[in-house]
Amino acid sequence: MLRATGVIPFALLAEAQLARIDLEQGRPAKALASLTQVLDEIVDVDQAGFALEVGIHFASAAGAAGRPGRGLEVLDELAEQAGEEAGQAAVPVARVRGALLAALGRLDEAWECLEGALAGARRQSLLYEQLLTLRQRSELARARGDEPSLEELRETHRLAQLLGIQS
Repeated sequence: MLRATGVIPFALLAEAQLARIDLEQGRPAKALASLTQVLDEIVDVDQAGFALEVGIHFASAAGAAGRPGRGLEVLDELAEQAGEEAGQAAVPVARVRGALLAALGRLDEAWECLEGALAGARRQSLLYEQLLTLRQRSELARARGDEPSLEELRETHRLAQLLGIQS
């Protein structure tokens, strides 16, 4: 329907959301294939902000599908192309970038990205982003051989309850 009315960028964002469902339901390869098509088309529409939003999801799917290097490459490229528009997506970009760097074994860089994402999410009161970032920080702490912060684990649980999400 969105395509029929000529609002292609919104149709592509809707398709990206459907691909996110595939990712959340454990089908990263299917999500990555769908997001690749959406990303190819949205770049042609010349909407840098929309392309970055789709790129964030693409990068997450690429990481989940075992291609974190490709995800990082696309994410960084789209963030650069978005210019000033990238500021609105700085928190999820930093969070996803951190996850990709962790998957590549670049743990210190990943930690820096997640610290920035968490600070930004707190500053902007982005509760869901805080939750996702705190979860990733716990995973990264374990990967670094550290115990996750008890305070952050409590905050993760509190946010999950507040948002009605199983922790």
